Amino acid sequence: MMHTIEIGFTDIQIETNMKTINFERFEIYTSINHKEVLVQDCREGFANIIYLNGSGVACHALAMKIYKSEGATEYSDEEITLMKQFAENFGNLSLLDSFDMNVKESTNDNETRKEEQQ
Repeated sequence: MMHTIEIGFTDIQIETNMKTINFERFEIYTSINHKEVLVQDCREGFANIIYLNGSGVACHALAMKIYKSEGATEYSDEEITLMKQFAENFGNLSLLDSFDMNVKESTNDNETRKEEQQ
């Protein structure tokens, strides 16, 4: 994803790597052998983990972003790192093991357009 920052008369474009997570259809391992998963709507539950245990504006914004998300939602690397810390410190082992499985690479619109033009 490309973000544009306006600084005076100059625009700077910064490439950021975004990933998506669908908390509305979150897959959670149901056994230690990781052969079976349960698909759950984890938006409220995971948002509450951050809301009840986090502090600061960034945690509040992330909790609300997860709570209000619909389908696959883009998150920055910093947000993913923060979520993993909360999953590790306040979630159960199944949630922690399942987290990485639910993180997907975001499709970049610019890359899609380039492929369509070729």
